[in-house]
Amino acid sequence: MTDQDSGEMPVGEEMPQEAAQAEQPAEAPQSVEQLQAELERIRKALRAANKEAAERRKLLEQYESEKKQREEAELSELDRLRKRLSEEQAEREKALAELQAIRLRSAIVSEAANIGFIDPHDAYTMIDLAEIEIDDNGQVTNAKDLLEGLAKRKPYLLKKTVPALNATNPGQASAGETDDQRRARLYGSGHNIFAPELARQHGGGVVFPEPKK
Repeated sequence: MTDQDSGEMPVGEEMPQEAAQAEQPAEAPQSVEQLQAELERIRKALRAANKEAAERRKLLEQYESEKKQREEAELSELDRLRKRLSEEQAEREKALAELQAIRLRSAIVSEAANIGFIDPHDAYTMIDLAEIEIDDNGQVTNAKDLLEGLAKRKPYLLKKTVPALNATNPGQASAGETDDQRRARLYGSGHNIFAPELARQHGGGVVFPEPKK
């Protein structure tokens, strides 16, 4: 009797796909509890993945920081000297700029005091610093012009000057007056009352004896 006569499949031949699927039992639908458990499992896996990613990012940042530190530490001596020289140059330029600002302010304030400003420091703040001219030696060349222009625009910033008075006769004092002119102004333009000849002629006065020869 052959395998076909007995109704059995020959040995070594595969079972048709439809027959195999028919023989597998159908999966039962998951219950609500099973679905919730599966969802919780997925959530835990997601949290674990996020935690692992955060740790990897942290390790990467630490690695990059350590790499940067190693690169800076591996700078050659020449590079370090160049960096230090650049820093010192910047500091020197800053100090020179501050010194020039002090000189400029001092020149303006000094000239403002000479012109007669009430507060020379206020005068410095009122001029246009962009108009200041400086020569090759760092000296201000137009301080007087700038301050005189400010004085014309704002004369109330100047001190009120009082003319000097002569102690003897303020109203009629004049510079370069001789002794004879002063006596004439004080005692009149007549004779000199101190002259010996006038005393002998009119009496009175003070007569000094002439020395004997």
